[in-house]
Amino acid sequence: MGISDFLRGPGGEYEITRGLGALGGLVYIATSTGLAIYAGANLTEYCLQMPVGLAAIMGATAGAARVKDKSSAEAVAIEKGAK
Repeated sequence: MGISDFLRGPGGEYEITRGLGALGGLVYIATSTGLAIYAGANLTEYCLQMPVGLAAIMGATAGAARVKDKSSAEAVAIEKGAK
């Protein structure tokens, strides 16, 4: 299982929600590390705070993907019931 599998939804196609979440996580990691180095932040404080923000991004992405997947599944069920 690779990164491309993570970016695919239940139907096997790539999904924008998952792609944006992955991109947001990478941007967060790069910018927070770069700003901490530039500002000369305390390494201990940075190491304590950085995972919290990353977990928030991951949680928001997972929540958004879950809501979208659930809505899609409900729509398919309604469509099958209508036929």
